[in-house]
Amino acid sequence: MISNQVITDFFASGLLLATFLMMGKVRLYQMLRYFALASFLLAGLGLSISFMRGEADFVPAIATVLFKVIFIPLIIYYTARRRPSSHQLRMYFRPATTYILFALALVVSGIIVRNFPLNIEGVEGGVFLFKSLLFISVTLILAGILLIVVRRDLFSQVIGVLTMENGIAAFGLVALGGIPMFLEMGIFFVVIVSTVILAILIDQVHGIYRTGDTENLNELID
Repeated sequence: MISNQVITDFFASGLLLATFLMMGKVRLYQMLRYFALASFLLAGLGLSISFMRGEADFVPAIATVLFKVIFIPLIIYYTARRRPSSHQLRMYFRPATTYILFALALVVSGIIVRNFPLNIEGVEGGVFLFKSLLFISVTLILAGILLIVVRRDLFSQVIGVLTMENGIAAFGLVALGGIPMFLEMGIFFVVIVSTVILAILIDQVHGIYRTGDTENLNELID
């Protein structure tokens, strides 16, 4: 029988791999697929950790699947369908360079986690589990920042913000012993509303300026 630790490691490794593969994609639909996959694996990671604690909390996992795997990608997808020019994403670097930068983010995350204090009290799951989730969290946050910096299109930058939010959610799984349901639903509500507002703004920008390339938008003065 497969142990809970093996399942947790599978979801954690898959989450990092899906995020890594997402970083170099040049088509929006490919990025959305890998973001949805990463969010699905995050939901599985949270569920497996709840089983390790002797609980069976399905609600956060179901909410993550509904909102981050289905609803949010669909919002971005249907917004992009209205603007065919947005399907091809803009990058400052080649995909291979972006993957190298992600590898550097892994190294930075490892350094941060290695120097994190070992004496951690009140953390469920022990120090090793805490540091594993901290590594994933820091890596996802850095990956989100990296997307915002190296990408020139608005859609990629929105996905970068959502990737950062996945990292914060991963940290909350262990650091807070699980986020209270009321707070978690509030976070999901804020993420959904923010995504809808950003999708509307992106649609308006494309409609007015015929581009979502932030390099061109930097030249606007009116």
